[in-house]
Amino acid sequence: MYESRTALPNHIVQMLSASAAILVPKGSANSSSRSRHAGTTGRFTSSLSSKAPFEVKGFRLFDKVVCKGEEGFIFGRRSSEYFDVRKLDGTRISAGISYKKLHLLEKRQTYLTEIRKEEALPPLPEGRGLRA
Repeated sequence: MYESRTALPNHIVQMLSASAAILVPKGSANSSSRSRHAGTTGRFTSSLSSKAPFEVKGFRLFDKVVCKGEEGFIFGRRSSEYFDVRKLDGTRISAGISYKKLHLLEKRQTYLTEIRKEEALPPLPEGRGLRA
């Protein structure tokens, strides 16, 4: 690091004599400054340029739509006016479908609701009830 103590300013020499301190030059890149600039993309580019607008052709995320005869929700939007439509359980109806083939059922709300039809339990045999 430094050759001798005579080349150092007086206040650093006093710090060295008082305790064994580690000197880090002011302009060096330590972990805090690196993490501060880790997410930057460059001088002329923006990380927002690849994101689709908030509303594309009147559709937003989590709007309920009819796609291929099934009800689903918009889980992804593209700036190319195509959408990712899925059910609430995550099954994909279409990975990329045009807005022209979608029909809006209702705008998104605080709660997303989907009606599920499940098979009913078979009837219990005679003499076998809940309390039997």
